[in-house]
Amino acid sequence: MAWSTSELATLAGTTVNTIRHYHRLGLLEEPDRRYNGYKQYETLDLVRLLRIRRLAELGVPLSRIKELSTGSPVSADFDALPADADEATRQNLAEKYAPSLVRTLRNCPWMDNDAMAHVSKGKSVTRQTFIDALRELHNEAQFDVIHRAKELARRQLRAEG
Repeated sequence: MAWSTSELATLAGTTVNTIRHYHRLGLLEEPDRRYNGYKQYETLDLVRLLRIRRLAELGVPLSRIKELSTGSPVSADFDALPADADEATRQNLAEKYAPSLVRTLRNCPWMDNDAMAHVSKGKSVTRQTFIDALRELHNEAQFDVIHRAKELARRQLRAEG
C-alpha cells in the first residue's frame, strides 16, 4: 500500500498541514518520493501518524512524543515472534498482552463494539485499509496472539461485570 500526503491525512483524520508540521518536528519521517515527486507513505507511516495523533489527543506534548517511541518488553516479544511460533509461546504472549488490551477496552469500549462508527472515511474503505495494514505488518502467529489476547480481555471484562 502507498498513499499520498492528502490520502494519508484523510485516512488518519487530520490535515496535510499537520503532517508537514510533524515532519518539521521530526515526529514523522519524510517518506520516499514517487517518480512524479509526490511523497509515498506506507503502512508504518500511517501507524506512526495515528500513534502521534492519539498521544496528542491524550494531552502528551509534541515535544515528548518522540521520547515515547521506545516499545515495551511485550511489544519487543511480539515483534520478534516468528510465524511458526509454538502454541505455548503464543498463549504466553497473549496472556502478557491481555491486561493492556483490557485497559484499552475499558477506556474505549467502542473499540470492541462499534469501532467503525469512529472512522474518518467510509466504513468499507477504512475496514479494507485496516485489514491490508494488519496483513502487511503481522505474521500468522502475531494474528493468533492478537485474537487470543482479545478473547482473554473480553472474558476478563465480562467477569468484572
